[in-house]
Amino acid sequence: MFKRSNTGSQVDLLGGVPTLLEGRAQTIYTDPDHWHNQFRTQFYERIDESLFAVLYDQHMGAPNAPVALLASMIVLKEAFGWSDQQLFEAFRFNTLVRAAVGLFNLQDSVPTESTYYLFRQRLTQWEAEQGEDLWTRMFRQVTGGQARAFEVDGEQIRMDSKLIAANLARCSRYELVHGVVKNFYESLDAAQRNRLPAADRQTLEALSETEARKTVWRSTSEQVGQALEELGELMQRLLEQDEAEAGPEYELLERVFAEQFTPAGAAQPVQVRPGRQVAADSVQSPHETECDYRRKRDQQVQGYSFNLTETAGEGPLQLITDLQTAPASQADPKFVAPALAGTRQVTGQPVGQVWLDGAFQSPDNDSVCQGVDMVYTGLPGRPPRYEPERTDQGVWVRDTQTGITHRARKAHARAPSREQRWWIQTDAGRRYFGEQALRAGALRRELAARPPGELHRRNNVESSLHHLAYPLRGGKTRYRGRYKHQIWAVARALWINVGRITRYGEPTAPISASGQAQPAAFLKKWIFFSVCHQRASGIASARDFSLNGAFFLTLLVLVNDTFRRGLIT
Repeated sequence: MFKRSNTGSQVDLLGGVPTLLEGRAQTIYTDPDHWHNQFRTQFYERIDESLFAVLYDQHMGAPNAPVALLASMIVLKEAFGWSDQQLFEAFRFNTLVRAAVGLFNLQDSVPTESTYYLFRQRLTQWEAEQGEDLWTRMFRQVTGGQARAFEVDGEQIRMDSKLIAANLARCSRYELVHGVVKNFYESLDAAQRNRLPAADRQTLEALSETEARKTVWRSTSEQVGQALEELGELMQRLLEQDEAEAGPEYELLERVFAEQFTPAGAAQPVQVRPGRQVAADSVQSPHETECDYRRKRDQQVQGYSFNLTETAGEGPLQLITDLQTAPASQADPKFVAPALAGTRQVTGQPVGQVWLDGAFQSPDNDSVCQGVDMVYTGLPGRPPRYEPERTDQGVWVRDTQTGITHRARKAHARAPSREQRWWIQTDAGRRYFGEQALRAGALRRELAARPPGELHRRNNVESSLHHLAYPLRGGKTRYRGRYKHQIWAVARALWINVGRITRYGEPTAPISASGQAQPAAFLKKWIFFSVCHQRASGIASARDFSLNGAFFLTLLVLVNDTFRRGLIT
């Protein structure tokens, strides 16, 4: 059953951490600019827990663990690169980590491991079944509150993408097909296995007891090729079985067969497709079906492409406003429209100027980017020899080698559906130009006219991408599945934003999750730090509290109780 939680616990007189610390330790603990206090005020207390209410029953069951606490655990795990064991040790014994989520007393409890795992599981299942990304919605809600509180300029942004490998071993085609067939056979129950032909069942039993990698090591390339063809024939027979049920293992078997093999025909057996005919978005591993393959310059990745968008206006504070995770084969231009929409939702401001590299440019985005100054820092490919330009007098083409300008003639369209083209006569024959060539020429001239300093403004986003991914070991994440990678990336972005606010932020007033000022919360913090200051001034124990210190502590208890009762907000 969903229940809102309090964003902090009342400080206990005897079990409260502030009353037990002295000297430098107490100074760090009570420093409002230290990371744990900034994390609590800039992330933990900003979370609108009602976003996650759909994950719980509204009327039945025990109340859920504090959602803000569970979300903070996910973020801090990725912030420090902890394992799950290190995460729970930190939340149970590290006083700074506990203070970051409002646990100021030694007896304040932490959710159990099963509760934490169940929350992550519910997030993933909800996204898979309902198509709604609650984690990214929370990111936009929190970041939007931060942007409003610190008056971040969202009219100027920059973006870039980065390829990151998934947590899987690179496997050969034989290992891939072997693993898919093995997983399918192991998913069948005893009755389904008995309905298979005896010869196939015997082959599958032997296959399930064999490691594919050892088969590859012990065999020649010709033997591996022959074994791959035999697996293809076995897969086709399995797919033709009437008893086969369309479960996830069967669907994967069907997909991999279509990607890797040509089915047997009337006069030919099953054939292995040539490597050049296998698409980049084909299955890369029997254990990870959502990632793709991509080669980018010297980098070969089986994983995902992460697109990061951040503000680029005036002032020292810039926030990450959008993060997208897609299979590695997705082209960069597809990130542009969602990034613009996500940034507008976060900042509440229209986007007027965007800095990005040439890989993002595409005619498909022209309608989305109307009224937005798209500052491309370069264009893919070599500059062409002939550069067309549309003028009031027609289309003119300049030869960049000779400097001679030719007037282009309009070509006759062979079909009404074909685009208009123009041509000029060259030594090698006619050279034709279409609308795409005219658009590319206009972009190159616009790029050449921009001051060099303006183009360098995009470079900082590469540093943000490095900060996003630097904790990875071997360039791989710990997760499998696109949405789990999205959770990881958003958690990293939330931590980066909190770090930037800690360094550069100067808020005018404390802001709640709904974006409204919280005078009661501000008063509680002021009293809390006042009590801690009394401790730091020489009070040795609780019984030695001065009248002034006792007054502050009593006032803290009264305000806390009044706030919980809802009498003040």
